[in-house]
Amino acid sequence: MIDFSQLIKNKRLEAGETQRAFAERFGVCRVTVSYWENGKVEAPYKVIDYALTDREGKNFGAIDDSVKMFLAFLSRKGITVSIGLYLEFMESIKLKGKNE
Repeated sequence: MIDFSQLIKNKRLEAGETQRAFAERFGVCRVTVSYWENGKVEAPYKVIDYALTDREGKNFGAIDDSVKMFLAFLSRKGITVSIGLYLEFMESIKLKGKNE
């Protein structure tokens, strides 16, 4: 499983940003970024998607466009689903399929 908290912190440090600057990028307070980086609160998918994107803008993570569209659709409906929960669900489907 991907350690999103470390991934987010690494991306922020790679960008040379303070927690405050990173927070401003996503419209949250600095404490929220600290919580994301320490695993106290799961970051929304737009932050994880950013963290999974390389310098050329290519996404190297497990979040494909259909997943992003699905999560955006749910968000517009007022339903919040964390990407971690989604990936955990997908992993459980894979494991279930192997056991059948």
